[in-house]
Amino acid sequence: MKDCYRSDAQNELKSYNITKIIKNQTKTDIFKLLMRDEKYTGEKVSDFEYFDEWERILPYAAGHSEIIRYKKELKDLGLPPVDVLGYSRERSIDRWICGNRNRFVGTFEDEREKKYTAPDLKKREEKREYLSFDVEKNVSYFTKECQDFRQLTEKLSDAVKKAKDQYVSLNIKLNCSEYKRPDPYSAERIYMNKNCDEFLNSIDSNIFYSQLLVELIIGLKRNKNIAVTISGGGSVLSGGELARYLHRRHIFSGPIGIFVTSERDVAYLSKLACEIYPEIYIRPVIDCRAVDITKESYIDIFEKYPIGAFIFKNGNECSALCSAIDHISDSREHAELLMRATFSK
Repeated sequence: MKDCYRSDAQNELKSYNITKIIKNQTKTDIFKLLMRDEKYTGEKVSDFEYFDEWERILPYAAGHSEIIRYKKELKDLGLPPVDVLGYSRERSIDRWICGNRNRFVGTFEDEREKKYTAPDLKKREEKREYLSFDVEKNVSYFTKECQDFRQLTEKLSDAVKKAKDQYVSLNIKLNCSEYKRPDPYSAERIYMNKNCDEFLNSIDSNIFYSQLLVELIIGLKRNKNIAVTISGGGSVLSGGELARYLHRRHIFSGPIGIFVTSERDVAYLSKLACEIYPEIYIRPVIDCRAVDITKESYIDIFEKYPIGAFIFKNGNECSALCSAIDHISDSREHAELLMRATFSK
């Protein structure tokens, strides 16, 4: 695609196209939160590719404040609103050419690009199902059989390896307490106390299960595709720090689901997710049976964090959530697409 030129008030010529008008940090952050290819968040992507991918992901950012701003940007560019379920590469090329012709002087045709039409969006987005492995439950099962922490990790690893499923989610619970970095020496000491039926305080419990998670990830990543789910009262702050630790030590790359209960939790995760992108993909998880969030609060959340990144446990049972999704969707078909992508049992 060739940039065109326009003359400003001082009659200086500048390379320009519609992407240079619409591109901003908020859109780039949405790419990160939806875990799109890293090229769309850097400087190497072409202006057309950025525009094309932005219009492709619009269904999964429904209700976001940036989508509302984009509708005004399109109007200023002389382009009609986007049919969010009608994406194709050919459509993007036509809109790109039309928008630039309306606004600037120059040519934007590229016959090579017109030969390719992307598959339908609904067929491209696959929902991956993971086998759920409850670490705490299995620790209770194996504890009496194991003499030390190393033996415990081996037993747990073997249990996961025996599962036929290639995709496994390792689930841990964290308490709300001061964050302490996990380490194997502390975990060994804590395990010996646990094996003697001693009560574990919140900090020791977090260190133990965090280190256990580290050991399982290291031991399993050659055999399984691993995801992580962090729940419990300390899921957001303690879980967030653990995710940051896994990223900093290059221990894990993949999706981490973190349970949230409020807009404040979601705001915290939005900053964290951008920080540890692209190696780790944060997915906020809301258990609709366990929290009481109103329709208006869901709408407020989706204004700040793209809905396509969420996992809603028991979402089909929550009238407030379903009503919020209907409110932000362009059509019933769009709402059903969002529900398929985010609802979980």
